[in-house]
Amino acid sequence: MLLIVFSVLLLSSCGKGHPVLDVNNAIIPAGLSEAKIKNSIILAGTDLGWKFRELKEGALEGQLNVRKHEAVILVEYDISKYSIQYISSQNLNFKEGRIHRNYNNWIKRLQTKIDRELIRASL
Repeated sequence: MLLIVFSVLLLSSCGKGHPVLDVNNAIIPAGLSEAKIKNSIILAGTDLGWKFRELKEGALEGQLNVRKHEAVILVEYDISKYSIQYISSQNLNFKEGRIHRNYNNWIKRLQTKIDRELIRASL
């Protein structure tokens, strides 16, 4: 009986994806100019395959293409914090705020890389 219950739970969770990961108000080291922050974000993302375009001051659109998958994000920043928000995707099974786990892994790596670049720029 326990095996049946476990199997039903496992099957019901398949295909639903994971909640979309957004980064909200990540702290930026003090003393950096907006230009250094922008450059750090672009450098970090470019190293991971992201392509950025500036939408306006303090806002970058990032796009990542991996095989047949595409993710588009918005990175907003000021001199004290930055955020990464999901915009759209292709072939990542986005539905009702849930998405393929690879998207979240890409965002986690991007955040880690941005944080490292910001620290490097502040030294």
